[in-house]
Amino acid sequence: NRRSWRSHCHLLPRFCLLGGFAKVRDVCAGCTAKRMSNRRIQTVFELDLEGALQRMRDAGTDALRLRAFFSFAATLGFGSVSYVSARYPEVLMVADDQRMRSIQLAWRERYLAMEYLRSDAMVHRAVRTALPVEWMAANPEPGLGKVQSRIFREAYEHGLRGGLVIPLSDTRGDAAIGLFHDARGGVSCRIAEIALLHFAGAFLHDQMQAPDADRIRLSARERECLSWIRAGLTAPEIADRLRISESTVVFHLKNGRAKLGAATTAQALARAVTLKLL
Repeated sequence: NRRSWRSHCHLLPRFCLLGGFAKVRDVCAGCTAKRMSNRRIQTVFELDLEGALQRMRDAGTDALRLRAFFSFAATLGFGSVSYVSARYPEVLMVADDQRMRSIQLAWRERYLAMEYLRSDAMVHRAVRTALPVEWMAANPEPGLGKVQSRIFREAYEHGLRGGLVIPLSDTRGDAAIGLFHDARGGVSCRIAEIALLHFAGAFLHDQMQAPDADRIRLSARERECLSWIRAGLTAPEIADRLRISESTVVFHLKNGRAKLGAATTAQALARAVTLKLL
């Protein structure tokens, strides 16, 4: 009704900021149908987003920044968070207790050993969208392949019941935040709460420190391809010189750009030379 719409007009700028303008209509319709209580609306917007952003801004290390983000996500019921970026040799992770940390570490070891990254349905969905992707281990989407179904089943067996994947991207390369929980009934997040998490995740990604020589781990092929670029060769010429395909050369150069946080190969080369990686 008109009163419900007017009472929530002040939320429009915040929804626009968080990329949730398309969902404002749904929230207001929900208010009109009285599906969302006033108390619930108040809870959504009383989450300590501003405090979490300030803690991320003031943190001295990336580990503390991730912990500040997790303190915000934990209010919604998530038990652990991982930050994955091509700029980091290892995955950054925070958990709310030792049990959840043990679950997360065991699953990460299994996930990497089985090379599940190339088959993970959630990864495939995340790279095709800029929006967060929810998943439930006990109720995966239909039509999955054998390996994809096994990933969900094994995640459940390890104690992970579901979570949220927040894809992130900028000129420094792609990254993602993975939020996990072990609640059998799931963690129910409304559109507004997911929008807040998305914004907080983007802010975290922006606040992460720029790559330095100690963090960057270029592979031998990545260094080799960049060195030949430095010598003036093109991708086809490098492929002939190294006796590999041109697509493989392009692949290594792309990985090098991501690790160096560069938008172009020329920029990646300049940073690699500056950091004395070549």
